[in-house]
Parts: sequence; C-alpha cells; structure tokens
Amino acid sequence: MGTYYKAVNTSRREFIEPSTFGQTGKVQEFTEEPAGIMEALALLLLEGRDGDIEGRWAGDNIIFASVYGKEDDRGYTLYHNVRHDLSYENIGPQVIHHMAQSSITKQRLIERAQHSRFVLQATLDELGIVWREEDQDA
Repeated sequence: MGTYYKAVNTSRREFIEPSTFGQTGKVQEFTEEPAGIMEALALLLLEGRDGDIEGRWAGDNIIFASVYGKEDDRGYTLYHNVRHDLSYENIGPQVIHHMAQSSITKQRLIERAQHSRFVLQATLDELGIVWREEDQDA
C-alpha cells in the first residue's frame, strides 16, 4: 500500500501534490518520474531567483506532509488539513504552467496525461494544453 505525501509550505500556506502532476503520492513512485512534483519542488526552492515560481519557496518552511502524520486536536493531519483549509492554496497548476514552457517537459506531461492521469488531464485542459492524441493532429 504505502504512505502518501504532498509538499506543504507552511510559511506561505501553499502546497503541491503529486496527483496534480499525474503521479501517485508514494515517495518511491513520484521520485522516479521526470516532469513531476520533484522537478516542481526544485524550481520552487531555487535560491537567487525571484519569480512567480522559480525561488518562490526559497527559505520557507517546507514539509512533505504524510497521510499518517502528526494529528492536530481534531484528529487531522497536515496532509488532510491543506485540502480542506481554504487558507491553503494548491499552486500545482501554476507550477505546471511554468514547467510547460519547456517543450521537453511539456511533452513529458502530455505523455503522462495520455496514460489516464485524470487530475493532470484536467489541469492541462484548464491551461489550454492539448494532450489528447486525436486533438494533436487537428
């Protein structure tokens, strides 16, 4: 089965989760694939960059929150809280938009979406990135 994780920036109250990138939340799986959450995290943590994405999280408090992490007084973990706490924002779609500026990364995201990764498919649709094989020929 395994444990699921997402990257949470408690300083800015933002997070990114593997499912947005078409990956599972298991460490063994999301660390092996290019153009995913680990690449996104690297961009967010770049020192010396001051952009909307690159360097955005540099120097902040970042946690890989676990579904089995420490529970608060209500019995919820940070992993669960960021999904239900409206003060936390999932910036995954913004990061994917930035990553897709690279044609190589964009192609990797498209290939992953074509293998039935629903959340990634929806994100690419929202960003206007064509990923369906039948739509690419049109």
